[in-house]
Amino acid sequence: RRRRVRIAVVGGGPTGVELSGELCDFFAQVCSSPGGAYQHLRDDVSVTLVHGGSELLPAMDKELRARALKALEAQGVDVRLNTRLKEVGLDYIRLGEKGSDIVETIPLSITVWAAGNAPVPFVRELLSQLPESATGSGGRINVDRWLRCPTPSEDSFGSILVLGDVACFESQYKYDTTPEPLPQTAQVAGQQGAFVARMLNRGYDTQHTPPKLPELSADEAFSLLRVWLLSRNLGEAPGFNFLSLGLLAYV
Repeated sequence: RRRRVRIAVVGGGPTGVELSGELCDFFAQVCSSPGGAYQHLRDDVSVTLVHGGSELLPAMDKELRARALKALEAQGVDVRLNTRLKEVGLDYIRLGEKGSDIVETIPLSITVWAAGNAPVPFVRELLSQLPESATGSGGRINVDRWLRCPTPSEDSFGSILVLGDVACFESQYKYDTTPEPLPQTAQVAGQQGAFVARMLNRGYDTQHTPPKLPELSADEAFSLLRVWLLSRNLGEAPGFNFLSLGLLAYV
């Protein structure tokens, strides 16, 4: 009976943290005494959160990471940090702590994957044709401030722009000591999409660093858009800057 009401969530990002918290809220409600329909399962239900990193919610501030861990543990979530998922079976999982050869088998009924997705085949194929320096963390593609990835030759540089979840763009927040890749969220992808659209619509030559407006003849050079850009000192494209509007994780 205990195995059937045990659930494991793999991944300590916003999805995994929120789901673990919601499951515990649900179990607390349906197993409460005296009105809960399943109060006889109160001592059997359990939620285990497995995370490979040393802290939950790595994209958030350190204080929020610590508060999330404390809140989940207070709700009764069994949080396993620095732990890798070794195997998923029909009614069990096998876990191994980083740096240890010991493998623990946990009997359960449901395993939920919330640790992200692998790159699609197109991205893997693209990386196989790019220089080694293009390979970023988690199978993502490294990009510069204008979302350009390394290419095999100088002639092709600037012809590939990478944005969204597949782009590995490092940014340093105010209180961070080292740059970290931006999180794979819709907020980041939306801002990068708008940035690339502006850069292309304004006609910047992306082969230059920084990208700049191309040299045109006297007749071609006069256009309202070009005059507007030059009057605002935008003859060269500014680099991408992520404006964080907040990252939400409900616990």
